[in-house]
Amino acid sequence: MPKKILLVDDHPLMLEALGTVVRKIRPDAEVVEVFSISAARDVIQRDRDFDLVLLDLRLPDTQGVSGLLGLKVNFPQLKVLVVSAYAHQETIENCFLVGANGFLSKSLRLKELEAAIDKIMAGEKVVRAKQSASESEDEASPIDTLNPLKRLTFQQARVLHHVCRGLLNKQIAYELGVGETTVKAHMREIFRKLDVVSRTQALVRIMRLEPYQVSANRAIERTAKTLTA
Repeated sequence: MPKKILLVDDHPLMLEALGTVVRKIRPDAEVVEVFSISAARDVIQRDRDFDLVLLDLRLPDTQGVSGLLGLKVNFPQLKVLVVSAYAHQETIENCFLVGANGFLSKSLRLKELEAAIDKIMAGEKVVRAKQSASESEDEASPIDTLNPLKRLTFQQARVLHHVCRGLLNKQIAYELGVGETTVKAHMREIFRKLDVVSRTQALVRIMRLEPYQVSANRAIERTAKTLTA
């Protein structure tokens, strides 16, 4: 069972509700709460003992799945359960392609969250999202698509992560401890695999992986009430 859990969500009501539920179902675990991906990265950097991260996708300092990508690039062994109001199938697939261990809709129930944590800690992958009446009530499986992110190597993913942070090639080279020529070679491969010709176009491709817009505030408030009921 997880001993230390990190919650990342920028909505205070949702973060408080989620924290209350996690402490209820895992009373022995230490629960830490932060409001941004940069704060999450700093906390994990200081203390690598986190067993699990519950991550919202829409945060003030991240675009789409780039925050998740950054966590998995910097901490590849970290287990991440995405908990999001944006449960579109393409969003779910993209989360798994960049390393998520599970995905839950924010319309979750307490028992679903507890079961998801158990399965992820046991090494399984979990998807629970709101489904249409025509879909099975069983857990859905993420579809293996031709998403170009899947074709990137680990080092190329690291370079792309720093591109999303706005770093120049020289700065990326410093961060990765490699030569600028090496970074340029990775960039050429990234452009080829993403089918783009510039950094701007590469960023646009990543931004297109951003979750579909929904009425977030209503979803969050409804979920918070459900969790604390």
